[in-house]
Amino acid sequence: MSGYRVPVPNGTYTVNLEFAEPYLTAAGQRVFDVGVGGQTLTNLDVFGQAGGKNTALIKSFTNIPVSNGMLVITFTPRKQNPEINGIDILVVRR
Repeated sequence: MSGYRVPVPNGTYTVNLEFAEPYLTAAGQRVFDVGVGGQTLTNLDVFGQAGGKNTALIKSFTNIPVSNGMLVITFTPRKQNPEINGIDILVVRR
């Protein structure tokens, strides 16, 4: 998985990405970068930040502008393949 392109009306959004490590059993085994509308989160280690396997972690990206009708979310692997469990896209302004 390298990302998602979500068609949305032009406007400003908050994007919540929901993660949980379902497979690996220690911090540092899966690490990846996430980009949402120009904002970047580097070296995300879900297990390490959530505190364990199958523990929820939510990362929020606020004030994401969309002017071309497409919200772009990217994932760049560092160690293992990226994973995600849910995406919430909330309209702030249109």
